[in-house]
Amino acid sequence: MHTPIHLSEFTENVEVEAKLAHGRDGQGALPESIWETYSAFANTRGGTIFLGVGERHGQFFADGIPCSEQVEAALWAGLNDPKKVSHNILDTPQVRAHTLPHGENILIIVVPQAPKHLKPIFIGNDPYTGSYIRHESGDYHIEREAVEQMLADRGAP
Repeated sequence: MHTPIHLSEFTENVEVEAKLAHGRDGQGALPESIWETYSAFANTRGGTIFLGVGERHGQFFADGIPCSEQVEAALWAGLNDPKKVSHNILDTPQVRAHTLPHGENILIIVVPQAPKHLKPIFIGNDPYTGSYIRHESGDYHIEREAVEQMLADRGAP
C-alpha cells in the first residue's frame, strides 16, 4: 500500500523537480529536459523528479501521464543507452509509479548522488558540454574547470 502523496507539500528546489510528461499527443512522453536534471542531481546531492507534475505559482499540480508504462520504458531505455547518458545510477526501486487520489498517474524518480568514481554524469558523449549541476531550482552547465576536477577525482582515493 502506498502512502498518499500530497503535491501541495512540495516546491521546486535544489533537490526537487516537477516535469510535465503528457507529450504532443497527450498520451505521455518522456520530456527531453529530464536528462539535464538527471545529470544535475547526480552531480550534486541527488534529488527527486516528479514526472506528470507541473508547477504553477510555486505549487505543484498533477497533470498525470496517461500511458505511464511507455514513459517509464523510455526512461529505462535512455538510462541504459551510453549515447544518451554516461552512466545509469538508478535501480528499479528508485523509479516508482503512483496513482494520486484523483486518479492521475505520475512517476517518481529518486536520483542519488553519483559516486565520485563516476562523476561527472553527462548527456551524450562529451563531459564538457553535457555535464550539469543543480543550483536552487535550476540545472546549469558545469564549467570546464569543474568538469576537469571531477574527471581527475575519479581515480583519487
